[in-house]
Order: sequence, then structure tokens, then C-alpha cells
Amino acid sequence: MYRSPSFKELIEDKAIILVHNGKIDVSHLHQVKITIDELEEAVREYGVESYKKVKLAILEVDGHISVISGEENNLKQTHYQYHRKRKKP
Repeated sequence: MYRSPSFKELIEDKAIILVHNGKIDVSHLHQVKITIDELEEAVREYGVESYKKVKLAILEVDGHISVISGEENNLKQTHYQYHRKRKKP
């Protein structure tokens, strides 16, 4: 992977932006199979009352959702471990 950046890109996942400046990217939520309710739960878990107050929410490659909120001069970053719910057969 170190010798071939194109191979590395093919193998590795990338972080996905879920919320940017208070707006949800619904297409990305569908891509990673996260509901709006699950996203809102992750946001509330760290004391942010609404996704509308989130500057940036990112699903990291390790499964954590990073949330950056607050005013420009007082940004706060938190992490939430997303656990995908599995349907029972």
C-alpha cells in the first residue's frame, strides 16, 4: 500500500461527512445506512441539542462519528461510537 497510492485508495475506506454547517447530507446517510434518528442520537450524546448546531459531523473509518460544534472561536470536538443495528432473521 505504501508503494502504490492508487492501490491504497482502493483498499482503504474514507471518512464520510454526514453534517456540514447544520445541513445533513442525506445521500451519505443512505450510503452508510445511518438513519436521521441515529445521527441525532449521536449528536445529543455529546450535549449538542440539534444537528442544526453542528459545524461538522464525520463518520470516521473506525466507526466513530466525530462531531464538531460551537461558535467559530469556541469549537468543541466529540466522538461517538456508532453501533450498527442488525436485523433479526
